[in-house]
Amino acid sequence: MAGVAMLALSGCGGAPAPAPAQPGAPSASSAPGSLGPSPTASASPTKPARKGTACALVTGDDAAAALGVARALTPTTDKAGVCGYAASNGVDTIEVTVEREAYRAGLVDAVLGYLDEDKATKVAGVGDAALSYSLGPLGTQFHVWAKGRYVVITLSIISRSVATEAAARALAETAVGRL
Repeated sequence: MAGVAMLALSGCGGAPAPAPAQPGAPSASSAPGSLGPSPTASASPTKPARKGTACALVTGDDAAAALGVARALTPTTDKAGVCGYAASNGVDTIEVTVEREAYRAGLVDAVLGYLDEDKATKVAGVGDAALSYSLGPLGTQFHVWAKGRYVVITLSIISRSVATEAAARALAETAVGRL
């Protein structure tokens, strides 16, 4: 049930979100003609993630591809249930959380009843059940229950205007395949 609370809070903005751009930082909306710093990968080589951890579900290579950077990213957070990646610009990020929680029939529909229907969408074909939640120009959260686990992927690309839902779904599909 902890996952449901996290889902409801994260959908309503109560869960930690990726760090917003620093005040005065260049962005597509605040500096005409400038899209801010281009995302690049960390120069540090990545170490293999421990099997079953959040970083094993979404690797540095996966994160780099989703954020559009050239080299694998090194996790900024690497704990069993939480993994974070950030591009060198510090604003384009991915956070992955995973916990033990089996899906119960009707859960996604019940949760969708609490969320903004313009932002939350039930997604078929990923895990036992899934939903996508738009964070507007900040990115997308993808929630999936599969194989007795609840996985949340938050993909945020703030440095430039880009759709994030398809990339978040691809990361979720990859993560489910590694469970």
